[in-house]
Amino acid sequence: MSTAPDETPAGQPVLPRAMRRLKPPQHTAMATPQATQTAEGTLPSQSASDGPRGVSEPTPPIIVATADQALARILTFALEQIRLPFRLIDSGTDALRELLAMRVGSQAPIVVLDVDLPGVDGHAILERLGVDRPDTFLILVLSSHADESVQVRSLLAGALDHLAKPFNVRVLMAKIQRWVAMSSRAMGAS
Repeated sequence: MSTAPDETPAGQPVLPRAMRRLKPPQHTAMATPQATQTAEGTLPSQSASDGPRGVSEPTPPIIVATADQALARILTFALEQIRLPFRLIDSGTDALRELLAMRVGSQAPIVVLDVDLPGVDGHAILERLGVDRPDTFLILVLSSHADESVQVRSLLAGALDHLAKPFNVRVLMAKIQRWVAMSSRAMGAS
């Protein structure tokens, strides 16, 4: 039994039409010695403060914090397609603990933060980071709430951007790529 092009097997995320046409890469930057694939996502083999990883333009760490398994699969696929290493965290409590403890080098880590996390929600994480580690992370908040007050709350608490679900994955990846390029240039200028 075959499925129509717009259908997916039960339990699989529906990818944007343009991303369905993409073939998985033969090899990615994450398959090189500079990164390790784990059940939690793709991790660089060195910490952010260990310096360049032997590539011409090192990337800042990317942290994706979401408990939504379908969203995690979509973001994993999209980040792998653009060959960016990342760390996937599925609990607000774990995300807050890891972000507070993270050693940060000259590049600001990029955090994709879902508001709907178990334990500590995304807004509480954002507000705590604003107090304990202001201007340390480039944070993009994802929320199922599109109303203005939620977006303003995120931005005033220190988020660089706020996207309401459902959002366009290609737009999110373009934003992340832009922030990576800006962070890399800033590192080269210092």
